[in-house]
Amino acid sequence: MGAIETQRATAAEWLAAAHTSPQCVYKEWLEQRFPLFPLGRRWDVVKVPAPDAHTVRCLLGKPGVNGPILHDPRRRALYILVPAGTATGWALPGTTCLGTGSYLGVPAPSHTAPTGYHWAIPPDGTGQLTDPLALRRALSSAATALNRQGDSPR
Repeated sequence: MGAIETQRATAAEWLAAAHTSPQCVYKEWLEQRFPLFPLGRRWDVVKVPAPDAHTVRCLLGKPGVNGPILHDPRRRALYILVPAGTATGWALPGTTCLGTGSYLGVPAPSHTAPTGYHWAIPPDGTGQLTDPLALRRALSSAATALNRQGDSPR
């Protein structure tokens, strides 16, 4: 097995372990489905509006935004994995943090094609999540950059 395949297998194990039934996760991934994961066990998710590709690139390039991120172009949203418990103290206008009591459909770590629901930054299997404080800074910085761009003539 090559390095990429090994990393994807490790990432799949890490993701599946966050589910109450890891074997069902693998089965659904083989069927190209997105099993529903209970949030709040291993991670919470910050949902951020992403109306266009430029917004996505602007946020993904920010320091500290280094954990797994799902992109749903149809719903125009990013789902950024953050440590469990983040939802209890999250209050940032324009975003939503989902935690205990919420569920998220999660594709296999190899599902990175930029069409449809996919990993913009796939998990690497280490358990790396985006730090909530770094995410707040990145969101503020990205909003400022996007506002500046919106004010400039095209």
